[in-house]
Amino acid sequence: MALLVGALLAGWVAPALLSALLSARVHPQVSLVTWLTLVTGIVLASSIALIIALLPGHGPAPQVIMMLHSCLTAIRHGGVPGAEHLAGLLWLALVVFGAARLAVRLLRYRRHQGQLYVRHRGALDWLAKHDDGPIPTLWLPHEQPMAYSIGGPEALIIATDGLVERLPYDSVQAVLEHERAHVRGHHHLLVAVARALAATLPWLPLARCSPEFVGAVAELAADSSAARMHGTRAVRTALLSMTTPHDTPPAALAMAHTCVDLRLAHLDEAGTASGRDVKQFHVALSGLCAVTLPFALGTALFVTAALAVCPFIPGMS
Repeated sequence: MALLVGALLAGWVAPALLSALLSARVHPQVSLVTWLTLVTGIVLASSIALIIALLPGHGPAPQVIMMLHSCLTAIRHGGVPGAEHLAGLLWLALVVFGAARLAVRLLRYRRHQGQLYVRHRGALDWLAKHDDGPIPTLWLPHEQPMAYSIGGPEALIIATDGLVERLPYDSVQAVLEHERAHVRGHHHLLVAVARALAATLPWLPLARCSPEFVGAVAELAADSSAARMHGTRAVRTALLSMTTPHDTPPAALAMAHTCVDLRLAHLDEAGTASGRDVKQFHVALSGLCAVTLPFALGTALFVTAALAVCPFIPGMS
């Protein structure tokens, strides 16, 4: 039970941690790994709590925490017989229902991406100019500078002639690299997972904040990739000059669609700290800390509860 409560508590405190990462202008790779491992840690902790509830004999070894285990056993003797199994079965039903709902939403996203690609190619093939490559680009005859990308196995970038006509060459290349970074980083899929998570667990603060957070971090990561290749000035010029298309598909990621002020602030930080690369050690450390947070909270709750209750149980003081 303590492990499950720790997982839920981690889901409650996670938004403050993620917000602090954005405010501190941490590298987007670190922020994204932190989010991924937080979600993974909560799922793992919840799954282990489920296994322990259904198979209590496979819990922690009593030799390791003999006093606490004895205390928990004394408390458990006063409970309702079978309550642990009933709680485990209820939690199992909730997990299966949530997993099924999440899978259905991801399958819908996959189907929608395919339909979106077919509609774009079918509607724009006769109208747009083609720029073939690893990620094909369709150039629309429109005077406003716009660009967005569609992810999936058949990824596609849609840009307008106004991009070339109104922006400097390096900014045009920065925009295209930004959209390619979205495709290479599978950002469309990550945003879809975050949206599905929010729809599946709307009562969990971590799930509710995930779409906005992942969307912002995806844009920051794409900006970082574009800035490394073409400079922060080119990306800044593009952000200040671009127009967000009002009819952008929900599954697409547009260049100037979200959190422009935050992205400009991150670009300023990148400009003052040029040449500073994110260390893989920092990414690994952030992931390790995030994935162990639910277990640490669960352990702390278990120890605190045991130490608080044990002195009042005869023979345990």
